[in-house]
Amino acid sequence: MIFSQQKDLEDFIIEMLATGDHRAEDLYIRYSESYKTVTKQAVYKALKKLCADEIVVKHKDMFSVNNIWKKRLIDLLENSSRFPSLKEGESITYSFRSFKQLDEYWKHIQEGSLESAKTTYFFCPHQYWWFVPGRRESEINFYKSFELNKEYAVLLLGGRSKTDIEMKRIVSNDYVQVHPEESHGLKMTDNLTIKNDLIIRTRLPFAASGMINDIFNKNLSYIETEQLLESFFKKNIPVRILIERNKEKSDRLRKQIGKYFFIKK
Repeated sequence: MIFSQQKDLEDFIIEMLATGDHRAEDLYIRYSESYKTVTKQAVYKALKKLCADEIVVKHKDMFSVNNIWKKRLIDLLENSSRFPSLKEGESITYSFRSFKQLDEYWKHIQEGSLESAKTTYFFCPHQYWWFVPGRRESEINFYKSFELNKEYAVLLLGGRSKTDIEMKRIVSNDYVQVHPEESHGLKMTDNLTIKNDLIIRTRLPFAASGMINDIFNKNLSYIETEQLLESFFKKNIPVRILIERNKEKSDRLRKQIGKYFFIKK
């Protein structure tokens, strides 16, 4: 499937042509270099099928993604299920059995909430999501997206350990400010995202939150902290996402988090 870890020759061709027009010879070389050896005949066969399905078009010796197919795909995705719209005072809760499952859905909510904010406010007791197995690349892409989209975000970390300081260095960019602070007055069981009046609260069980805090509070090196967290995240721990639209509460939380940052008007 396109954009997945496991893709076949046709998927690869579509992804390559999405970046620009290519000759069959170019596609053959790139696929052989990136994946596994394939015959030129197989590449031409795949291109012939994609052209017959009207996914790809050909002009002379150049192949392109068919703009008609692309528009149909975009329309289909844009009309697919998105995060439900909440009115003032409404809320919804989701439960998960693991951090990995929760993190995937949390990013899904971020992309599908239809909320556009001049500044997004985050609070993490510690940036431990970075250490959830298999999720580091998505964390990198998530924070880079603010820079790419020229949107601002502030991230308040709830500690000042060596790893908290290191995470500030890693995550910060021209559009994402990070501040580690112990005297913040927020619940260490909760991770917060505030977009306008929408509050996304990721809540861990008290015991699990305490264990993570204990790991960070040891003030170990980044590598040592990573090793302890990798062992911790092998467990299946129930976690929840609580989402609500509440103007009064979001105003208070933005003020509580924002006082540590310079917020551009």
